[in-house]
Amino acid sequence: HAALTVQEWDDDPLHWEDHFQQSQFIEFRSAHAIQTSTPALAEYLRQFNPEVRIFPNCIATLPPLRLETGPVATIFFGALNRKADWEPILPAFNRVVAAYRGRVRVIVVLDREFFDAVECPEKRFVPFCPYPQYQEWLRQSDVALLPLLPTRFNRMKSDLKFIECAAGGAVALANPTVYADTIEHGKTGWLYESAEQFEQGLARLLDDQALRHQLAKN
Repeated sequence: HAALTVQEWDDDPLHWEDHFQQSQFIEFRSAHAIQTSTPALAEYLRQFNPEVRIFPNCIATLPPLRLETGPVATIFFGALNRKADWEPILPAFNRVVAAYRGRVRVIVVLDREFFDAVECPEKRFVPFCPYPQYQEWLRQSDVALLPLLPTRFNRMKSDLKFIECAAGGAVALANPTVYADTIEHGKTGWLYESAEQFEQGLARLLDDQALRHQLAKN
């Protein structure tokens, strides 16, 4: 019986360059086809296999939009291996949460180092958890941090986290890398290019509940 092999790949292979140089990229050359999630990845992978198709990331279900009102806003961060991306904005983040003490809480999923560095008395750490629980934490949040500096590895990532945020009703505060192709600044999310813009954007989103709700609805 004949078998059709399809390789699925969703990150820059050169992040594991030593492995792929040793294997001569046989994982891609030997498959009948490759499926991936972004045009940047597809363009790179076609040098090893011409049969590449893009399947953009999406969500399985869209829950009813739930917009919370109250005196405390929730900031969400859920990721791994993002220290290089969040470290430049950490001082600004801590200044904002200090200024809004008593009016903000922070939920961190997976990244213990970021959680420990956050100077906010109202914070909660969630270790590795089932995906539905991750989605539920997002749904309980008002603003989600999506830091992504313009590196080669990051440019090949997808906008999945923004899609998850939008589905959960959390307003994305994001770097332009990847997300500028999807987010309309000031309409469907908030983009920043510097720590100063991040600080101003986060304060604006925490101050203006009506703006947060409109962005989430959009």
